[in-house]
Amino acid sequence: MSKESFRASLRSFSPGSPEFMKIFIAEEHLHFENPDVQVHIWEDGNDYLQKLGAFDDVHLFRNKDGLGMMVPDDLGWETLPKYVDPETIVGIFYSNRKIGEQLEDMKMERLLDEFKKVPTQRTDIINSITLEFSNEKLNDVFRVPSFVSEHSMIQKLMDVLTGIRRKSKKVLRMLETMPQYTKFLLLSMKGSFTDVHIDFSGSSVFYHVVKGQKVFYVAPFNEENFEIFKKSQLDSNDNRWIGDILWDKFQRIVIGEGETAFIPGGYLHFVFTPEDSIVIGGNFLMEKFLKRQFDITLHEESLLPPTTGEPVNESHMFQGFRNVMFGFTEFCLLPELKNSPNNHLLSLVKIMSEEMDSEIEIPNDWYTKPKKESIMEELRGVLEPDREQGEEELVKKKMKMAEEEDSVPF
Repeated sequence: MSKESFRASLRSFSPGSPEFMKIFIAEEHLHFENPDVQVHIWEDGNDYLQKLGAFDDVHLFRNKDGLGMMVPDDLGWETLPKYVDPETIVGIFYSNRKIGEQLEDMKMERLLDEFKKVPTQRTDIINSITLEFSNEKLNDVFRVPSFVSEHSMIQKLMDVLTGIRRKSKKVLRMLETMPQYTKFLLLSMKGSFTDVHIDFSGSSVFYHVVKGQKVFYVAPFNEENFEIFKKSQLDSNDNRWIGDILWDKFQRIVIGEGETAFIPGGYLHFVFTPEDSIVIGGNFLMEKFLKRQFDITLHEESLLPPTTGEPVNESHMFQGFRNVMFGFTEFCLLPELKNSPNNHLLSLVKIMSEEMDSEIEIPNDWYTKPKKESIMEELRGVLEPDREQGEEELVKKKMKMAEEEDSVPF
């Protein structure tokens, strides 16, 4: 059928429903093409920095060699219990159930039993995409791609904090509660469907298919696409599928077994799984996308129910995003700026000074309000070096806050 007929047929059903998927699967490979979306395909990861370049586009590596990523050669359906405790509780999503009946927790052992059923004997289509495996045996034999560890703001902050010889209680607490988002194990049944979204806080993504196949439909982050996306989420009276509204913006990408994709922060995307799949993926915050990461976080916070006087609920967000921003500023950005100032660092200072908010509280906050205000004051001092401030008074203020923070309990 024509693209318009295909779109019209899908409009009659809820995205991801059995009726929607029957039509979608039949012709999805024909109707999602956007020549403006650049997808760079490479045979391997050798010279990955040169190949990824400015990282403004999607990149697909046919082979992981050279990426610096380590994945067990024997990782598969039969060996998963060796790497993930069968008793581990994982969150699952039923792709084919109605809204409100889709989420559940399940032991890994039972989940793998469900995957052993042939597709025709399955009553549900299960998509498990929330297992962070830092506490599993898989963590000991996996290493993220070098590009991720080299460009992750969290990894940079962790390296600095780990290198502090005499760690205060505050620093120990920061290391203990550092957000972990670079090591996810995703198990998806044939027919799984994840609707249009932007990954939390506009984080960038690496995505390695161990077994099976994934199909991504990606649209670049720009002001127009983001405004349409926000409006769709905020307008409860608009029941149109965002995938239909932005249809011509999406480009179809197939990620096959053994292949690895890198997707820049803020890209809109939805995902279809044509066959049972095992994927290892991760999210990472980058200095390059700092402004859009704040913009997307602010939008995510605007979707939360009002909690007057309560900390921001981050349960479905990049938990600790604002902690990381203040921590990165205090321990990485400001010291680096003092040692070797340059235009890139000054641009980060400007964004941080405009976007960080000392008034916002989050669960497990690393910083007191006075300390946040002190960091903000330092940022403003960098941007306005002629600001008058009593040096002795500032030193006393910092010493007092350091004493207070070092007394913060674990």
